[in-house]
Amino acid sequence: MNAFTIKIIAISAMAADHLAYCFPDIFPLECRVIGRLALPLFVYMAAEGCRHTGSALKYLLRLGIFAVLSQIPFCLAFHQPPSGQFYFSFVKTTNVFYTLFLGVLCACCLKTLRIIFCGADKSKKASPFMETVAGLEPVKKILAVLPKKVKAVLPYVLSLAVLAAAMRLAKFLETDYAAYGVAFVYAMYAIENKKWRLAVMAAFCVWQFKEGLFGGLYRFTGLSQLEAYLGYFNWWWFAFTLGCLAAVLAAALYNGRRGPRFKWAFYVFYPAHLLLFGLILMGGAASAAVIF
Repeated sequence: MNAFTIKIIAISAMAADHLAYCFPDIFPLECRVIGRLALPLFVYMAAEGCRHTGSALKYLLRLGIFAVLSQIPFCLAFHQPPSGQFYFSFVKTTNVFYTLFLGVLCACCLKTLRIIFCGADKSKKASPFMETVAGLEPVKKILAVLPKKVKAVLPYVLSLAVLAAAMRLAKFLETDYAAYGVAFVYAMYAIENKKWRLAVMAAFCVWQFKEGLFGGLYRFTGLSQLEAYLGYFNWWWFAFTLGCLAAVLAAALYNGRRGPRFKWAFYVFYPAHLLLFGLILMGGAASAAVIF
C-alpha cells in the first residue's frame, strides 16, 4: 500500500466523519467510527513527509499556509452558532493543520539536531542551512569533545524541549487534537523502528478514548462489580477505538512508496470540503430563519 492509497483512505474517512458531524440527521454515527481512521493516518503520513522531504522549510510553509486558508472553512463547518451569526478566529479553536504544523515543526527540529550532532539522518537529505550550522567552527569544536553516546541522545533531549513548548502553544491555540496531536506526530517521526512505531501508534489510538474505555475502572473492584463497570463503559468509544486501530493496520501495510503524485489535491481537499459543508449549513440556517 503506497502513500497515495493511504491518503485516499484518510481523506475518505475524514469526509465520512465530517458528514456525520455536520449532518447528524442524515448520516449515522457509524460514519464517525469510520472517521476515526483519519487522524492516525494523517499523522503517520505527516511524519513520513518530514522523513523524506528535501526541504523542511517548504514543507512547513505549505502546512502553515493551509492552516490559515482552512481556518474560515473550519469555523463555517464546525462553529456556527444557532443564531447563524458567523464568528471566527485565527488564534482560538483552530483546525488540524495547526496541529500538523506544530508536530512537523518538532519533528523537523529533531531531524536538524540529528544532522548537526550525528552528521547524518536516515533520509540523507540535509538542507544548506543544516550543513552550514554543522560546519561552523564553534559547533565543530563542541562536537569534537562530546562523547558519541551524548551526541546521539542530545537531539532528543533538545527537541523534547521544543515539543513541550509546541504542545503548550497547541493548547493555547485550541488546535484540533491539541497537544495530543502534536506529540503524536513527533512520536511517529522520532521512532525509527517500524514495529515499535506501530505499537506506539496503537497506544496513542487507545489513549485518545481512554475516558470512555477506562473511566469506570474505579468501580471495578471484583467480579461482583463487573455489571456496574459495563454499565459505565462507553460502547461507542470502544467502536471509535477499533476504528482508530484500523489505521494501525493500514500503516503496517504501507510500503514506503509514494504512488501517483497528487500532493496539492490532498492539501486542497481539507478546506474545500469544509467550505462546502459550511455553506450548506449556512444555507440551512438561513432557510430556517425565513420559515420561522
